[in-house]
Amino acid sequence: VVVEDPFAGLAEDTPVARKKPIGGSGFSGMNFESQAAAWTEAQELQARAAVLHSQSSELRLEGDAAWHDVAAEAKELYESAVEKARAYRVIYAGEYGEDSTLTKLLDKKIDIWNRTLVGLHKTTR
Repeated sequence: VVVEDPFAGLAEDTPVARKKPIGGSGFSGMNFESQAAAWTEAQELQARAAVLHSQSSELRLEGDAAWHDVAAEAKELYESAVEKARAYRVIYAGEYGEDSTLTKLLDKKIDIWNRTLVGLHKTTR
């Protein structure tokens, strides 16, 4: 049995088309490049939130009442970071597929951020 090569006849430098983005994602007008900037911003927000979260934990251990305000600020930053990351993930998965290793790694990172956010929700009520 001879199996045909689906890429036979293509020049080596011919790019293989990416999958089209998922339709109806709710982000009409958004494209991969604009969302890549949002992903960078999400990472920066998360980094700032992580520092504040750490500071709030230290303040709480010291018995300083200011920990609550610092934790609330960290929570707001995490909320923004998770929201931007999820928007990027929709576009990213549309470009590279749900089963892409990088999409799955992105899912894991967003999940970690979200778990921290859930913890902050519980402590800042």
